Amino acid sequence: MNLCEGKKFLIVSGTEKGRDTLRVLLKEMGYTDSVNDAVGTADAVKQMEREDFDTLIINTPLADGFGHELALSAAEYGTGALLIVKQNHFDEVCSRVEQKGILTITRPIVRSVFHQSVRLMMAFRSRMKQVQDENRRLQIKLEEMKVISRAKCILMEYLRMSEQQAHKYIERQAMDMRISMGKVSLGILKTYEP
Repeated sequence: MNLCEGKKFLIVSGTEKGRDTLRVLLKEMGYTDSVNDAVGTADAVKQMEREDFDTLIINTPLADGFGHELALSAAEYGTGALLIVKQNHFDEVCSRVEQKGILTITRPIVRSVFHQSVRLMMAFRSRMKQVQDENRRLQIKLEEMKVISRAKCILMEYLRMSEQQAHKYIERQAMDMRISMGKVSLGILKTYEP
């Protein structure tokens, strides 16, 4: 799969020239089909409510705020953010946003630095998505284990089974009915719990 496929960008810049420049830089990288523009924070928020974006590229300052607040807000929802700031604001802005995984580069934009930053951000986002997916999978597994454990306790209490007997009972029911042990355990809970 092409790394450019399916990636959605939102360029936020108070100037048309800034938006055009960033659009050209993304086009050079192969990101052509899914690049939207916003003129400020309010416009960006409206678009983000309607659509999910992989990355925000914010050319600061914006007419209705500096732009780092928008980046921080986006990062809370898992959207990547790249801030473009004047050199004299770089250290201050970095200290405010870098712990949230937001990248910052300076103006004037150096083509190679921009391209590397976007690629780095996309790699970071891909890895974060893998970690989040694994975390969700483990959460589901943990919940299933809790349900199985509660069902075993109920079988031990009501049917006077040992823990090993309760486990084998749930396992056998799951195999016989061709469903997961978690589903069998939920059935046990529904039967015995008020």
